[in-house]
Amino acid sequence: MFTDGKPPDDLDDSAFIRVVDKTKTDDLLAAIESVIETGIPTIARKLHDDLDRAGVSYLWSFLESNWNELEVAGLTDHGVLERILRRRAALQISRLDPDAETPTELLQIDAAEVYIYPPVPGVELRLGTILRDKTSKEFRVTLTPHCHLVPQPGSSKPRADQVLTVEARPFMTALQELYGEANPWDANPDQNVEQISQRTRWPAGRMKGAAAGRFCYLPRFLDIPHLLCDFQSVKSLTLVEVGDSYESVAVLDAPFAEAIQSLFTSFYSAVGLPEIGALNPP
Repeated sequence: MFTDGKPPDDLDDSAFIRVVDKTKTDDLLAAIESVIETGIPTIARKLHDDLDRAGVSYLWSFLESNWNELEVAGLTDHGVLERILRRRAALQISRLDPDAETPTELLQIDAAEVYIYPPVPGVELRLGTILRDKTSKEFRVTLTPHCHLVPQPGSSKPRADQVLTVEARPFMTALQELYGEANPWDANPDQNVEQISQRTRWPAGRMKGAAAGRFCYLPRFLDIPHLLCDFQSVKSLTLVEVGDSYESVAVLDAPFAEAIQSLFTSFYSAVGLPEIGALNPP
């Protein structure tokens, strides 16, 4: 944008914004190049093309060839069709390898893709919400199903009066508390976190001397550190407590939210059986 006016006082230079004197051609070209080098313009264009390809191809292939069946099933309402297209496009763009020549599902993702960060505005508390205590800055993760946390049709309040949460401590802190001076992972914390997470895969859980399935590892992303959820440290919070004392930092995306709930359920539903001794034949 060219202007002869004064830039707004709250307009600061950033990775995507430069304020340059338009008479200084060299500075202007350098500013444009620096913004392009972020890669965001290229990604934005590719996202536009991918969205167009995902939605349009689905629209004119599957929907067109199955229109009669969709009419019979009552699925040709404009609102329903739009949601079908949105869901299909979102899944295709987020879950498929963008560099593959044919549609191929991603088998490995980055830590950023574990979370919806920041949470979608206006979305209520849900399963897998990463909560941070406003005072202590400690983390907890919600385990209560989403359907219990939102008002159902005909009701003004959620089914749940309290929210079940699990403590999520910084990874190396948790290991230090678990092992004490005998902590075998103390020499190189970052490297050891990486080794443990790769060895156990997501979500981790088998630590020496601890019950199998007791832990769940969450990877570091921005201001979320490497975390270790401890299913032996759960706590119920009232909805008022959550609103007053905690902030929602992120939400675990599918299937990670469902996975942590499944791990929690498996850990507490385990049945301990004594070993069966050798049986004497009759």
